[in-house]
Amino acid sequence: MQQIGNFILITSGTITYVMDKLEKKGLIVRNPCEKDHRIIYAEITEAGRKRMSEILPGHYLAIATALEGLNSEEKEQAIHLLKKISFSVSNASRG
Repeated sequence: MQQIGNFILITSGTITYVMDKLEKKGLIVRNPCEKDHRIIYAEITEAGRKRMSEILPGHYLAIATALEGLNSEEKEQAIHLLKKISFSVSNASRG
C-alpha cells in the first residue's frame, strides 16, 4: 500500500485512511503477504471494478478536454513535465 501512496503522491497515513474507506465500501480487500506480514496487498473487488468502470470514462473525458487545445508535441511535453514533477515530489517525500 505504501507503493500506491508513493505513486499517487500521498502520505502513508492518508493512503491508510483512503484504503480503510475503500475497504469499508467493499471496493477493495486487503491481503497480508504470507512471507512478510508487514506487507499488505490491496486487491480490487468486483464491486470496485464496476465502480471504476463507472467513474473512469468521466475522468478520461476530463483529461481529453483539458488537453484538446494542445498539439501532439505539446501533449508529449506536458506528459514529460508531469512525470518530472511527480518524480521530484516522490523523491522529496522520501527525504
